[in-house]
Amino acid sequence: MIKLTKATVHKYKCIENTQEFIVEPDVTVLVGMNESGKTSILEALAKCSYFENDAFFRFNQSHDYPRKQVKTLSKNGDDPVAVVLEYFIDDNLIELIQADVAENLTSREFTVSKKYGGGTSWTVNGVTTAQFVKSKLKTLKINDTALTEKLSKVDNATAFNAFLTEISGDDSVTVVETIKPLSVYFENINNWRGRPIDEYIMRCHLSPNLPKFMYYDDYYMLPSRVSLPLRQLLEQRPASIQNA
Repeated sequence: MIKLTKATVHKYKCIENTQEFIVEPDVTVLVGMNESGKTSILEALAKCSYFENDAFFRFNQSHDYPRKQVKTLSKNGDDPVAVVLEYFIDDNLIELIQADVAENLTSREFTVSKKYGGGTSWTVNGVTTAQFVKSKLKTLKINDTALTEKLSKVDNATAFNAFLTEISGDDSVTVVETIKPLSVYFENINNWRGRPIDEYIMRCHLSPNLPKFMYYDDYYMLPSRVSLPLRQLLEQRPASIQNA
């Protein structure tokens, strides 16, 4: 439902300069000489969204940051970005999101940045609060310009509750009760200032559907030749075929 389309590795082990590549829709092949960083790139990608809770597949500034630059980084106290991943939302998920927020998304692409300290930042350009409020109130059959403008300025749960308290003295109980279910869209748990709807889309639709990565570097090859005893094969055949 969500596809990785581009990866940018900033600094990771032997990778001291930013490296980026497009992820093809079918097969992507990394080609390079030994010790050129192919394994480092795959490890860095895996640590962004590993398929299980594995302590090894987490960014560690002391072990993963280029060694020649670790001391300088420690003195600065910075928490640098390790990898930036760009994703594309497919038709099925887009339909679910747009049906939920009652508005078309501005972009089907978004980015996720992973920091060495474990932090994650998102860039989502989905729906502005004003667009969402206008469309949602229309579906609720509420046509009030002043009310729409007030709600468009709300960007967290506290502000939403204050908004309900404010309009409860001006509007009927029916209007307040009709709008109250919209509170889930304004929770803004991650405090995206001015962008509560994008935060809702990220938290409820994008984050749960992010692709998981698996990394492995050992595999076992089958022998090039396998002997299959003819007698054993005949004994396993159905009786009807044997008597034919």
